Amino acid sequence: SLDELLESTRGALAEATAGKQALQRDSEREGEVNRQNSLVLEGCKEQLEAALNEQKALKEALRIERDRMLRALSELESSVARIQEEASALRGDLSRERERADGLDADLGQALQNLDETKAELDRARGDLTASAEQLEVHARTEAQLK
Repeated sequence: SLDELLESTRGALAEATAGKQALQRDSEREGEVNRQNSLVLEGCKEQLEAALNEQKALKEALRIERDRMLRALSELESSVARIQEEASALRGDLSRERERADGLDADLGQALQNLDETKAELDRARGDLTASAEQLEVHARTEAQLK
């Protein structure tokens, strides 16, 4: 039966055509999914590149800030060293001034002692002069009486 064979062939052909159309639809859907995935991947790639560029910019900003802080720290260390040197010099000056003041204090003490001794000598001399003046007065009276 040729009719049955023909009918069977037509059925197989219809099934094959329907299968082919289903495969084409699946292929088109797969192509659309692939296009959408490509768009998503492209967006992700752009975001990743932007994030990497931002990371590079932040690293550079951090490097610049670190360099600035290192320079500032170096300047501070230099300032501290200079201040320490100045403080040491001032301590030396202060020590020398204290020694000088101690020497002046000792000189002043000696001068006061000398002044006290001179005053005592002057007091003795005044006493001697007073006694001599009194003796001269007595002598002058005695001479006047003798005349």
